[in-house]
Amino acid sequence: MPEYSEEILDSNSISSTDKAGRPIPVTIPIALAPGIKVVYTTRLGGLSAGDYGNLNLGGKSGDEPEAVLSNRIALAEAVQARLSLVSQVHSGVAVDVDDSFVINTPFGFDVSGMVRLTLRTSSRRTARSPHNPASP
Repeated sequence: MPEYSEEILDSNSISSTDKAGRPIPVTIPIALAPGIKVVYTTRLGGLSAGDYGNLNLGGKSGDEPEAVLSNRIALAEAVQARLSLVSQVHSGVAVDVDDSFVINTPFGFDVSGMVRLTLRTSSRRTARSPHNPASP
């Protein structure tokens, strides 16, 4: 008799959302030392579809922005920490983002260049553009 469930081996048979339709990110937490944990994400447990399915966190991929934003919010809630997203540039120039740091999204800090959306969640939080802090 196998010591595993056939259902677990077929990730397509596992729902990527809860009963309310919210994403359920599948993560791999690893304790590096006492009080220090890293969390790896998988592609499982998000709202993205097709080539981007399921837990796409990248905002420049062509995926539906609403799905990416929902995935990011769900991940921040799952790991119980705010996310910080930046746009990586391979260059010899270092940029200090400390002066730019402000919690500007429902999931944390984002200066990655993703188009901003307004998404109302159950706690009535909204995404704001760092270029226009007054945006809804």
